[in-house]
Amino acid sequence: MKVVINKCYGGFGLSPKAVLKYAEYSGFKVYAYTEDYETDFENRQYDRIDSPTDSGPFIFYFAKQDLGKRVSVKILNDVKWFHDYDVDRNDPILVRVVEELGEEADGEHASLKVVEIPDDVEYEIPEYDGIEHIAEVHRTWH
Repeated sequence: MKVVINKCYGGFGLSPKAVLKYAEYSGFKVYAYTEDYETDFENRQYDRIDSPTDSGPFIFYFAKQDLGKRVSVKILNDVKWFHDYDVDRNDPILVRVVEELGEEADGEHASLKVVEIPDDVEYEIPEYDGIEHIAEVHRTWH
């Protein structure tokens, strides 16, 4: 079985390009939004970006529905978002995206790696300051 982990300080995360590719291969569409920092937090607006890239100061949020070109922070709790940390690390589509894109799949503070482990291993992914490794699950008592 192949599992995706992060190998640098920071933490697991996908680049906008990898999120778009993951959604495409999974058969759903996502819409990228970024915050308008010119407005105060309570009135914050989010602008849809039709072609997100890794360049620029943007932090992207990916909605599973089209919210229009500009949306208010007031409706964000009702929105279904795509979060890369909700994806199973052994998801074959995630593995495919990371293998195909290589370093282009890495989120802003990530260096993703595909590790192959035996199929019958029950595993967990411990981390220290974002650097992860795969460990076999064992019984523990406290």
